[in-house]
Amino acid sequence: MNEELNKLLSEIDAKIENLTKEKGVSEKALKEQLDKLGAEQLKLAKALQESEQKLASAMPQEGDNQSVGAAFIKSKSFADFGSNRKAMFTFQKAASTTTASNTLELANVVAPDRKDGIVAMPDRPLVIESLFPHVPTQSNSVEYLKEGVMTNNAAVVAEAGNKPESTFTAPSLANANIVTVAHWTRITRQLSADAPALQAYINQKMIYGLQSKIDAQLVTGNGSTTQLDGLLNTGNYVDPVTAGYVTAADFGNNDTLIDFVAEVAAALEDKAVVPQFILLNPKDWTALSRLKDGQKRFILGGPQSVANKVLWGVPVKTSAAMTRSKYVLGNLTLGATIYDRQALEVAMSESDGSNFTQNLITLRVERRLGVAHEQPAAVHGGDFVIPTASNNG
Repeated sequence: MNEELNKLLSEIDAKIENLTKEKGVSEKALKEQLDKLGAEQLKLAKALQESEQKLASAMPQEGDNQSVGAAFIKSKSFADFGSNRKAMFTFQKAASTTTASNTLELANVVAPDRKDGIVAMPDRPLVIESLFPHVPTQSNSVEYLKEGVMTNNAAVVAEAGNKPESTFTAPSLANANIVTVAHWTRITRQLSADAPALQAYINQKMIYGLQSKIDAQLVTGNGSTTQLDGLLNTGNYVDPVTAGYVTAADFGNNDTLIDFVAEVAAALEDKAVVPQFILLNPKDWTALSRLKDGQKRFILGGPQSVANKVLWGVPVKTSAAMTRSKYVLGNLTLGATIYDRQALEVAMSESDGSNFTQNLITLRVERRLGVAHEQPAAVHGGDFVIPTASNNG
């Protein structure tokens, strides 16, 4: 339901933006059309609010956790908006954590203030950022040492025998660029004047849209000056197949991708790294949950029982942001760090373009962060397929 409401809101936003660019429209006609669109925008935002309230009754109360929208609505900046027509608020929670077990919880970023009975529940879960530890930074870039690869050939040797040589790839100096992720839209005065509806709009449309982009970047970002350095970017993980840790000889004719996960996890543990998760696209997890044995019985769960998202003791995380037919299995407490430069910021202004004369408000949300991959050896990834003799390195 929320996705459909967001789609309709996006259509209203586009119509408002197109109207502001139209020429030859009389002031009266423009006002009438904007008023009509404003009423529709407010109606849809209230529908989002009602959707959140219905879900609130099924959710446990959790202290004073506030969404960005709730915190913004309660801020002095928003209270002062009526007089100065500008408001800017920074949500400080995003840069307050330093460990993976106590990292930024996306539910706390996009979920509303439950004490007030409003809960934001986007249809597409945001899970990837919560896998990373977080560290605050005041810089525009973070230099760090990226660990090299060690090949440990230590062995017991006979008296006067030749000693084996171990090889070490020296650590390299790498740079985590701090990038800005942001977007803006124009809203009507009707919406800006209705605090609960505006709160739902900020949480469900603006913040969720921003965070979903960050989730995607944390997987597929290319590490350029304008993108985050994603998990699947070359050099940020080790492919155990091409590295020779997992080979075609490890599998029998009846083995499945479930067995492949076991071998990859074992290869990681062989390097003294305890896997924390395996990240898959929902379609790939569905393919696993549909696997059957020789008698056509489901191996995991079945149509009448949902399979637990755990394989060999390793929690399975699924996200549409994850590339199909790829996987990441590892320990990001050791492997990577998100550096938070600027927490989520919400800003409103009437003084933008022709807003003043058209009774519109510009609403902007943004965030600044970077990601470092200090220990690529703590993360395994690559093609989610059982290796053959031809693709072993």
